[in-house]
Amino acid sequence: MSESSEFWERIYEQRTRPSTGLIRGNDNAGRRVLMSEQRSTVDALSDPSVDLWLWQRKLSGLIADRASELARSSLSLCCQVDVAAAHQQLTVAVDASEIPERNLFLWAHELCGMVELLGRLGHERLLLRLQGGPAAAQAPRFHVDGGSVRLLCTYHGPGTEWLPEHAANRVELARQRDHPHRNRPIARNPRALQRTRPGWVAIIRGADNAKTPKRGLVHRSPPSREPRLLLRIDPR
Repeated sequence: MSESSEFWERIYEQRTRPSTGLIRGNDNAGRRVLMSEQRSTVDALSDPSVDLWLWQRKLSGLIADRASELARSSLSLCCQVDVAAAHQQLTVAVDASEIPERNLFLWAHELCGMVELLGRLGHERLLLRLQGGPAAAQAPRFHVDGGSVRLLCTYHGPGTEWLPEHAANRVELARQRDHPHRNRPIARNPRALQRTRPGWVAIIRGADNAKTPKRGLVHRSPPSREPRLLLRIDPR
């Protein structure tokens, strides 16, 4: 593990606890994080002040076991999906991937459910990626996504890390270059760093959003080489 990784592992403390219903988290910049155990609360993302919606669900034992296997594989499933035809298209995509045939229905059903969440927000066509292995950590520097929203779910391994608005230095974020040490000044308070747990579904607001242009959640992939299974879905 690198010196930078050790630094973040030392300061990291998981403070987020699963909650019942919807919790509205405000900070001193008026940005909000919504956390819930219920997927029906996804409609709360219609509020332009919300940077992150977090569904704190618990994975079934079967999905967790299969995810552990795939995290140690070279799985790379990538496909475009029309929300209206998601079940058929995802069944074909999963069947053509490295996912074992015995798990085809399990994963097609799971991915369909994730696509439906973005469909509820009005998106009709999506790009879906499900990737296993250490390479699933593709963005170890703090950043804001360029799109309007992005769905992320880590099925196995360390989850996505994010900073509340009050803990993010956006001036330093704008100055950052391709140097890992710049992660430190971006976090005003490194102990405020939060991390999703396996199975939690995060829908993250990006910078290219008509309601909140040039804002979005400051986040990153965890600085770890542990095997992960990561789902990423972007509107097209």
